[in-house]
Amino acid sequence: MPIGADVSAQYTEEAVGGGHPTKARVIDRLALVEHHVDGKHNASKLPVGCGGYFRQSTATECRLERSTSPGNLWGDAIPFNPVSGDPYFLPLGAAKTISNAGLAANTAYYAYAYDNSGVVALELSAAAPDLTTNKLPIKTGDVTRTLVGMARTDASVQFVDTAAQRFVISFWNRVKRAAASDISIASTPNAVWTSLNNLQVLAFAGDAFEHRASGFQYNDTAGHTSNVTLSKDPTIAGTGASTFPNSLFNSPAGGNPAGFGLERLEAAAANGVQDSFLFIRKTTGSGLATVGQVRHEIVFWG
Repeated sequence: MPIGADVSAQYTEEAVGGGHPTKARVIDRLALVEHHVDGKHNASKLPVGCGGYFRQSTATECRLERSTSPGNLWGDAIPFNPVSGDPYFLPLGAAKTISNAGLAANTAYYAYAYDNSGVVALELSAAAPDLTTNKLPIKTGDVTRTLVGMARTDASVQFVDTAAQRFVISFWNRVKRAAASDISIASTPNAVWTSLNNLQVLAFAGDAFEHRASGFQYNDTAGHTSNVTLSKDPTIAGTGASTFPNSLFNSPAGGNPAGFGLERLEAAAANGVQDSFLFIRKTTGSGLATVGQVRHEIVFWG
């Protein structure tokens, strides 16, 4: 090969595969990434993404692993900010774990990845993230920490990811998930709102999620009625309106079961726990307000 010949990779359609659906994006990224012998990859012109997914692995451990989502175009690359300059990537390699050692009960923690001498490491911190002043979501006041998720401990200082409480979520490569509960039958003689069920999920401010409930409802005394509704608050004063004023079903007065379906789209106002409560009450006369075969859900991305 002649001295001075161009030995750089030529990122062409042929190099990637002419019919590949992400051909153009792959070519662009290959052409813009500069590889270095230290394993880091400068990304001054790249849209910055992450190949990791943060989740619970046991009651005492969470992990950052390579995302298996079809939408993950970043492999196992984890992005970082140097103190100055442009973001760079490190390969995650084997999944990285972190335990609940030293954490407090009933507390939300943010999961951050950092560059530990060229190896990805994790920390959990109550310090909130900064999502707006940097190319990457970082720990407020510390540009070297990249936000990867959030976890909340329970009263036993354990990590929780159950059907009723989704308390570990990823910031990157999210998948559609649900907190859900089934109620075979339940009733109340109360004329004021009575809570039947509570679901909880973690969310970052601005995250969208759906409250849903469906089943049948009736007042067991002919000629009298009842209501079922959803709320994000644990109580509804007396017979007042829910925080979701349009998510209410009024049963017919015939004493026969009637199917209902409620749905409410919300956005998290702040980082932390988001609640969904299911309420019923009788609205006229005597009898029992009754619901049955109910499916109550919060559908979210995490």
